[in-house]
Amino acid sequence: MAISSIIRLALPIKRACLSKFKTVAFLMGLAGFTALTGCENIENEPYQPEQTLSFDGPDGFTEAINPMFNALIEGKTCSSSSCHDINSGNGGRFKIHPNIDNPEDVKMTQNYLTTLSFINIEQPQASTLLLEPLSGSFASVGFHGGGDIFIDVDDDNYLRIYRWIANPVSSEE
Repeated sequence: MAISSIIRLALPIKRACLSKFKTVAFLMGLAGFTALTGCENIENEPYQPEQTLSFDGPDGFTEAINPMFNALIEGKTCSSSSCHDINSGNGGRFKIHPNIDNPEDVKMTQNYLTTLSFINIEQPQASTLLLEPLSGSFASVGFHGGGDIFIDVDDDNYLRIYRWIANPVSSEE
């Protein structure tokens, strides 16, 4: 980017809120930064994590984890309209499509991606997906409006999610 272009871009800023001295200092700093970094186009490599969590298979998301969201656990269903249903639920940031069982359905992929945002692959036990519904974990993650879903860390459903998170697969698979 030429200095004249930088000046044209900076002039409205100057007129709006900067004194002449501040404008000159700003332009000099911007010019120096531009000179140091260069103006060539740089292509960033897309982020490719080394590990991810399995999507399909008997221990994967589609067969082991997503069905739990639709199952009756401790008298509640995670994907119900009053909880985490993406269309009408009031269950915080965790929003999922209810009753999706086809791995080819784009909504299953959306549920998977939403779920990934609540896990900690390096410290599975620190995953919000496990902590928030866990009895007694209020102090570490906050209140789960649906109450305690996992009575303790030996709960079968807690362990199923924990094993899924603790056994990542290569992202190249």
